[in-house]
Amino acid sequence: MAMAMKEIDVNGSVLSVKAGVTALTAVEMIRDMGSLQGGRILENGTRMVLDTEILSELTGRLSFYGGQRVEGWIPWIWRLLFGEGPRDRSRAPIRIPQQRHWSKLECDNLPRFAFECPRERLVAMDDTIQQGLQLVEDGVDGIFRVSPLVIARLYRGGKTTVLKALFERLKEENYLPIIVSLNGVFTVRSGETPLSALIRQIALQFVEVSPGEDATNFVCSHEDLCAYLSQLSELHTKPIVLLVDELNRLGAPLDREVAGFLKKYFLDTAGRYLVFSSHVLMAVDAGEPALNAFMESAASPPSDRFVHTISLPFCLETNKLRKMGAAYGGLTALEVTLGGGIPSLVYIKYQSREISMETRFQLTISQMVDNRTAFLMTRRQLLISSFLCELRDGEWTKSLFSCFADTVLTPDGHVKVRYPLSYVACIWKWLTDDGSVGALINTLSTYAREVGGGKDWEVILVTAMYLRFLHCQYVPVVGMNMRNRGPLGIATDGVASVSVHDIPGELQTIGDALDYLRWRFQSNQTQLAPLSVVIAVPRYNQFPDLDGFILYTDATGQMKTHGYQAKTQRGYPRHDVPEAMDQCFLLRGNAPARAFLKNKWHYVDEATLRDLLGFNLQRFYPSEWARGTETSVEEHDGFD
Repeated sequence: MAMAMKEIDVNGSVLSVKAGVTALTAVEMIRDMGSLQGGRILENGTRMVLDTEILSELTGRLSFYGGQRVEGWIPWIWRLLFGEGPRDRSRAPIRIPQQRHWSKLECDNLPRFAFECPRERLVAMDDTIQQGLQLVEDGVDGIFRVSPLVIARLYRGGKTTVLKALFERLKEENYLPIIVSLNGVFTVRSGETPLSALIRQIALQFVEVSPGEDATNFVCSHEDLCAYLSQLSELHTKPIVLLVDELNRLGAPLDREVAGFLKKYFLDTAGRYLVFSSHVLMAVDAGEPALNAFMESAASPPSDRFVHTISLPFCLETNKLRKMGAAYGGLTALEVTLGGGIPSLVYIKYQSREISMETRFQLTISQMVDNRTAFLMTRRQLLISSFLCELRDGEWTKSLFSCFADTVLTPDGHVKVRYPLSYVACIWKWLTDDGSVGALINTLSTYAREVGGGKDWEVILVTAMYLRFLHCQYVPVVGMNMRNRGPLGIATDGVASVSVHDIPGELQTIGDALDYLRWRFQSNQTQLAPLSVVIAVPRYNQFPDLDGFILYTDATGQMKTHGYQAKTQRGYPRHDVPEAMDQCFLLRGNAPARAFLKNKWHYVDEATLRDLLGFNLQRFYPSEWARGTETSVEEHDGFD
């Protein structure tokens, strides 16, 4: 039985369209691919009148051979006209169309890479894109050993958003950008080389994949793609820029074949450039010869090719970040700090469809390490000490966990790393099965919604002291063979163990708390071992004078009792240190420039306090917090 057809009238010539597909839909599908630029389209019932110019563009791209296959690989057009696809499509090679208008580079929009977040909600993006644009401009005009632009950041750090934003800007600036994603469901097929997979992904950006087709079945030869890129270069005066999202999915480092392809066709060819994102951290200052560590394996000749990077979006201003949506209207400075000032990490906190950072960590680390127990058998001590040193000094040790850190370029030009606290908790628990850090950070997240209460600063200090005493335990010698005495110089003989304990809420005075601590840690049954540290925190909300106690037993087993008072802004103690205690520390978020002693009170200066926080927690120093439109509120305690 003959198939019912509708007609498209093109200045007297007729193309038949399968019944059920309106002529308007057909033309809009073609127009969406950039084929009907400047054409005149008039609808009259089921008939469509098109200009002769459009007819030549359309029919010139459709060559039918024996009614069985379409030259130019346009299966959706085949289905549109005939109702069924060409035969034997299981491994059909892609035939990239030679006519310029079939290139997706001509399109006004690429729905597959549309922004999930409206542009007006993107924060701190303009400077990043402007830097990227300048490097692209310099790169396409480069002559010798051109350096690629690398966008490197931790998981969920906003790399893909930056890449998409740069892609959109390049289209506006007279470039021909090609964007390829190796994220999500991408995989290297069985029997396929990494280079073949990359070429397949690039080629797919020049063809339209109709609904229901499996893009993983398509292949494209190296020769066909390179020939097509050369034709694009001849037809256009615009430079071609390849942007690859998650290039590390092809290997880190890349194999020699992939690295050679990218260098030859996008770095060493005039009028082209390469931009890629990666979880693999690289030094962020231009001029670091790190490309050979990523783009070639150890077996390859050294590259000595520099890489360029740009400053990725960073913002601590709550009034700007609150514009990301209604859910962020009450965003506090500490919530922003917990997100590391990285807009994307702040953003996902209130996105219900996002998996938690803990889940993401477990999924990622399980792909990196098959057998945790066996892996840590001989590596645990080194991994722990390296990780704690990164937290303490920010010095990048290129450890297993680098993909969970953010790179920071300090004012003096040094590259350092900083981990979001959620990842710090995940890493520590994975290394040690100790959930103490996670518990502290969960508590901090709870207090982060409050403003002015002072509890947030108290939890920050407990977290900082715990991490610093751990550093003292696992890195006993620092500098020029000096003993690591830990925070505030308390651990005079070193540290063998660290723990955090609560003081029950019914204990409401310093005397009651000290009696409890002696019973808990100095009785014959539970006496602290030498070189032990206990951070004890009162649970009574109105506990007077002190916010916590630090117990330390020296090498002889003698226990010393210290106390501390945390104040977010200003304030001074009104009472002397109890006779039963050795010393107390005033830890202010707005510390005095110089330390001084008053009786047994030690007023800690800013430099010592920042040393206590370590590089990873520097932004948690209250005077660093972005206040946005908030006003600071002085907390009240037993001293005021």
